[in-house]
Amino acid sequence: LDLVQQEGFYELIADKTKLITEPLQMALKDRDLDACLQETVGMFTLFWGVRSVEKFEDLQELDHDRFKTFFRYLLNEGVYFSPSPYEACFVSAVHTEDHLIKTRDLIIDFIRQV
Repeated sequence: LDLVQQEGFYELIADKTKLITEPLQMALKDRDLDACLQETVGMFTLFWGVRSVEKFEDLQELDHDRFKTFFRYLLNEGVYFSPSPYEACFVSAVHTEDHLIKTRDLIIDFIRQV
């Protein structure tokens, strides 16, 4: 709790989140995929097979096969991503810039291959 109470902690987490999510948003837009990234400070979820998720019914259209391929791709590259297409990924103070950039770049590589 001491760390969370330090001045600038929220901004640090916000910046780390943006480091990974802003380029992902651009990559998804450039490829015009049926996928979307939803985010808030400290967490994000990448949904395959839908352009947006606004209600429960939208989740029924997820592309589970693409998620499995995506998950295995990251795992084979040494990144353990949330193992369910419904789960959020969390960005913490412990994640280094190198961790985030490696993960982000691998996701972008996957997006470009799809």
